[in-house]
Amino acid sequence: GSISNIDGAEYHCNKTQVRKVISGVVGAASSVTSIQVANLLRLFKIPQVSFFSTSPELSNKQRFEYFTRTIPSDHYQVKAMVDIVRLMGWSYISIIYEESNYGIKAFEELEDLLADYNICIAVKEKLVKDSG
Repeated sequence: GSISNIDGAEYHCNKTQVRKVISGVVGAASSVTSIQVANLLRLFKIPQVSFFSTSPELSNKQRFEYFTRTIPSDHYQVKAMVDIVRLMGWSYISIIYEESNYGIKAFEELEDLLADYNICIAVKEKLVKDSG
């Protein structure tokens, strides 16, 4: 399936008549936007490639089967944080994170992974994202 332009017009390129059809989408630069776009594009089986969307949520291939990215998921950043905590031998830590999709999703994944290794969270503080 594909989405044709609304006007149904055709254009000419190198003397060849071509129908305007979306073959794929590049973007978006944020996970929140990519999730919304991917939900729409999957209805038409249109692939999407993002260069900056890092949310682990987008790794769910059952939900985002037409989405791919050129940057690793935040899952690997969280895993590296836990690896450092374990390497240092810490079993009790505090976490400060930003109130944004990026911060909240990363915190949730970090919290789960820390629990897998019996690492306790002493304090968890969410910083309100400044709108100015």
